[in-house]
Amino acid sequence: MSASHSLCLSFTWVAVLGMAIGGEPSAREQKGTARKTPRDSLLAAATDLIPLNTLATGSYRSFQGGLYAEGKNEPNGAHAEALRRMSALIRPLNKEGRPDPAGKIVVVGIGASVCRQIFDALEELGPTVEGKRPEVVFVNCAKGAHDVHKISDPQRRYWESAQAAVLKAGLSPAQVQVAWYQSDDLLDTRDDFPGRPQRLKEAVAGNMREAKEHFPNLRICYHSARHTTAFMPDTAARKKHGEPRPYHVGWAVKWLIEEQTAGREGLQYKGEKAVAPLLAWATYFWTDGDKSRPDGYRWTADDVVKDGIHLSATGRIRVARELVHFWRADTFARTWFTGAVQRTDSATTAQHAAPVIEKPNPQVAATRSLKPGEPALLINGKSKSAKLERLLGTRERVKLVVFDLQDKQVLVVEDVLHRRTNLNELLPAGNYRLRFLDKDGQRIQMTMDVPDVVRLK
Repeated sequence: MSASHSLCLSFTWVAVLGMAIGGEPSAREQKGTARKTPRDSLLAAATDLIPLNTLATGSYRSFQGGLYAEGKNEPNGAHAEALRRMSALIRPLNKEGRPDPAGKIVVVGIGASVCRQIFDALEELGPTVEGKRPEVVFVNCAKGAHDVHKISDPQRRYWESAQAAVLKAGLSPAQVQVAWYQSDDLLDTRDDFPGRPQRLKEAVAGNMREAKEHFPNLRICYHSARHTTAFMPDTAARKKHGEPRPYHVGWAVKWLIEEQTAGREGLQYKGEKAVAPLLAWATYFWTDGDKSRPDGYRWTADDVVKDGIHLSATGRIRVARELVHFWRADTFARTWFTGAVQRTDSATTAQHAAPVIEKPNPQVAATRSLKPGEPALLINGKSKSAKLERLLGTRERVKLVVFDLQDKQVLVVEDVLHRRTNLNELLPAGNYRLRFLDKDGQRIQMTMDVPDVVRLK
């Protein structure tokens, strides 16, 4: 896209997303966050591990990368079609599990302590999440110190606790249709590759079957793997949580999704013979220490407490918001999360395409007081409307279409000059291009050249 045809936004994404498995953080740990030191930076730089989505069609130790098969980072082919069909089946259910407009769509968190931290934040944010249909309810079923083995406890204590959490929320296990999962094998302290992720893959497959057994209407389970633990202090906990073990979790998830898509026995997700939910990626968390990925995603020591594993108070909120953005923006998830109908226009219908914004976003610019209801395009707390009007040379109806740097559509805002829209609230960090279209869908020529990249903080 030429500079004369677009505005571009880029901003560093301080990646908050981290997951860990282990006991609950102590009160002392929760009060303080880990501070980045020169030693931490050395740890982050010392690894030759490469994020799966950065690898793409490249290889790590002869195994092709990418979040999905064939080095791809988006659902495609049969898997994309399965996600489309399964997402369309998710609808409000009553406590007996029957479709009911007055029912609920329950989203549960399955995992250990960091999963619990994140779903605590999701439960807190739930009523105020913009764009979420009111029928969607978050329930925290995660339990501290529960790795894949404790989740698979033969006495089923984990699942009894999970079902009890749903019932305590005034809901029924039959209303659970979506899950987000994160766990690891804390007993397997070996670092061998591909051995460790292959062993973990089998344990996760077992957890998925158990989830379907206890939540019979569970249709989709999303995964994010773990964040890097490069900022951990040099303690005995490294034996369980140190790299490359968190990195290996991503490979386990990737291979499990590929095997399910290929029709592996014991992972059927369709019809009466379904024994597991359909598996898919949400946001992929792992980064090489504090290095920014090519997509702008970054994780820092400020996102965790002193143990380098559990999330800080600000980190857990940011992770929760990231998951909300994913469900609100994903081409498939948005059908059940927002109630939006999938759109297929001339722009790419990417996995991270966000819903069309039909209502003004009542956010207030930080740099000056805007009048109630005053239209504004807010970027970094500043209104860009006046400048935008000069660049566009019009006050007529203008559509804003936002793309990432892979030219995948992530957001559409109708009549952007006449409503209030805060891009910082609607988009996660990353590099973006803005395209403005007139009422006939034609790209608008700017009245002057603009920088190809503008930093959105």
